[in-house]
Parts: sequence; structure tokens; C-alpha cells
Amino acid sequence: MEFDVTWKHALAKGSNDSPEIIASRFAKTNGSSVIHILECSIIVTRLADDSAQIELEEHVNAFASGSDKVVQYLKDFHANIVAYVHNQPLPKYH
Repeated sequence: MEFDVTWKHALAKGSNDSPEIIASRFAKTNGSSVIHILECSIIVTRLADDSAQIELEEHVNAFASGSDKVVQYLKDFHANIVAYVHNQPLPKYH
């Protein structure tokens, strides 16, 4: 199955050197008709203790999709972020 996903990113508050809020969004823009809707908004907010709050809102309407698959995707997404910010190799998925 092939499809394209388009990402958009914006600095919502702060500066490039000191971002406070970053907003990202992705959406399926072309490809397989098996996926009717695939879109996600992500807001990353820097907190006072130098950690970050990540908010995700995802919409999926696809053949054989379900909450268990979305939950697993979000866990994998989080694992990738944690690995990246700790300068560790990204997890491998099969």
C-alpha cells in the first residue's frame, strides 16, 4: 500500500533559538483509497522545568483501523521522540 503524507511545522511562540510552542500537522495527501482519512495535529510546549508537553490529536478512517492500532502508533511515536531527544538510536519496528 502506498500513500503520501504531507507535514507542516510552525513556530507558534518564542524564537528559533528558544522555542516555547511548536505546532505540527500531517495529513495523507495522496495514495491508497484504503485510507480515507489520516491526519494529526501535534503541539509541543516547553515547560518551566526544561521538559516538554506533547499534545496529539489524530483522526483515522481506514480499512482495519481501530483504537488498538492508534494507541500502538502513539506509543511508537512517543518512543521515537524520547530516543531522539536523548541522542539514542531510533527504535526498530518489524
